Amino acid sequence: MSQPDLDAGVQFESKEVTTKTSKEPDKYYYWKSLCFVVSLGVTAFLFLLIYMRVHGINAVEAFNDPNYVWIFDFVGGSRNPASIGFEIGIWTFLGVTCKVAYTSTKTILRRQFDWLKYLIGWIGAGLYAWGIAVAVIFSLQVITLNIGGVEITLANISIEGIIAISFVLGFYNDEARRLLDNIRGQIVQGMSKTEENGEK
Repeated sequence: MSQPDLDAGVQFESKEVTTKTSKEPDKYYYWKSLCFVVSLGVTAFLFLLIYMRVHGINAVEAFNDPNYVWIFDFVGGSRNPASIGFEIGIWTFLGVTCKVAYTSTKTILRRQFDWLKYLIGWIGAGLYAWGIAVAVIFSLQVITLNIGGVEITLANISIEGIIAISFVLGFYNDEARRLLDNIRGQIVQGMSKTEENGEK
């Protein structure tokens, strides 16, 4: 059985898929698969509740009281590496979780789902995406990346911007890796130019 594809969509229409779906799964296949997908949703919901709690937001009042005032800022009210890293960690993990729910559902319908492989992939992808997102977001706060003549920078980015970008980097973690490769290339290029100027 192939590894779960967490970085790309799954193609439905192919001869390979038709061949692999000819075998009927065991009678508990869909129930086990459903439990896995539901566990993803429950985990995401619990993470959001923890996130709101850490930010001092009362979830019950926030959703029931139309006059509730949302105080939305970095944890501790201070913008620092720890508070930014917390935002990145929560939202990249939620992005990964949504992507795993998406890809696992397609794999379930193809009758190729292996919940243990997806569980391992989910945890591994969450850590992988968090590390890449931290590197990308912190790097782009101090340097400007030029891709095809378009300058990309995250200097003075707001908390809402960090949330949005972290989620996207988690969902599209393979593209995030390529973005990190571009950042590395620009840094190496800058170091080479510095060395060349030093030798002159």
